[in-house]
Amino acid sequence: VPFAVGIKTGAPLGDPLTGSDGPILALALSPDGQTLVSGNADGTVQRWSVKDGTAIGTPIAAHSTPVQAINYPAGGQNIITGSSDGSLALWNPDGTPAGRVEAAHQGGITHITSSPDGQVLTTTGGDGTVRLWDRATLQPRGETIAAHGDSVSAVAYSPMAIP
Repeated sequence: VPFAVGIKTGAPLGDPLTGSDGPILALALSPDGQTLVSGNADGTVQRWSVKDGTAIGTPIAAHSTPVQAINYPAGGQNIITGSSDGSLALWNPDGTPAGRVEAAHQGGITHITSSPDGQVLTTTGGDGTVRLWDRATLQPRGETIAAHGDSVSAVAYSPMAIP
């Protein structure tokens, strides 16, 4: 059950979030810091109010398998989810679907991150690859990168602009 802790004290800042029926596997904070989104083992995504810890609306039926990765890119235009079946989905902040790639990775999506401007998504997978995607269209950007012989579990962008 997710909860917030103070950076200086490590003490809980309120009660744990309640309302999810199963394990939470991934969390992301909206760019404005007002909404937390959880990726859940039952394939749903839940939005939460950071202010009072209550669930916002009903869970989004995002995937038929566990949501292992979630991202809320800069600009707050969309929520992006990745599932253990390798599907990648794009959601509007209100929970309505905005796009989907059924076979983004073999072996499941393990991590999603976004460029500092929020326009490029990067996914990693259980298939040992890294892929770049256009955030607005979910179209691939460039070739699939065979990064490792085993699962790739994370990737990060530098906050510095690189041409």
